[in-house]
Amino acid sequence: MTREPLLDLIQVGGLEIDFLRRRATLGGTPLRLTPLELRLIRVLAANPGRVLSRDDLLASVWPPGTYVSSRSVDSLIKRLRRKLPTEDGHPLIATVRGEGYRFHIS
Repeated sequence: MTREPLLDLIQVGGLEIDFLRRRATLGGTPLRLTPLELRLIRVLAANPGRVLSRDDLLASVWPPGTYVSSRSVDSLIKRLRRKLPTEDGHPLIATVRGEGYRFHIS
């Protein structure tokens, strides 16, 4: 996987995530994101429109040597989606069946 540089700040609609300060807000209201959720959204946002497989995400989000199943990615995505807004009716994190996940920016 070719990796883009990780972003320090993303803004999509009313969502703002400041990775340096480890803070996220939606319309100015703080979002409570876990460190793993922040790492996941940062990796996805650094690759907008690109499909990242579960293996890509496992290698990029969890610390090396940590044993987690590929279903851990699914659980983390599900938790994160509940906290994030949709953009033009689309979830910010889209599922690409049989392939992985993509960060959607219109």
